[in-house]
Amino acid sequence: MSCPIIDVYCDNCGNKIKHMITLKPIRDVLRVTKNKCTSCGIGLNPSDFTIELDKF
Repeated sequence: MSCPIIDVYCDNCGNKIKHMITLKPIRDVLRVTKNKCTSCGIGLNPSDFTIELDKF
C-alpha cells in the first residue's frame, strides 16, 4: 500500500503552495501562508478549492 501524496496549487499562477503526505484541512494549510499565495500574493479562499485525483 502506498501513501497518498497531496499537492496544493494556486489556481492563479500554478505555484505549489504545499506538498503533504498526510491529508490536512485546507484551512490549516492556508493559515500558514495567511490565506495568500506565496508566489503571486493573491488571496486564497478555502471554500474555492477543488480536489483532483491522479492514479499512478
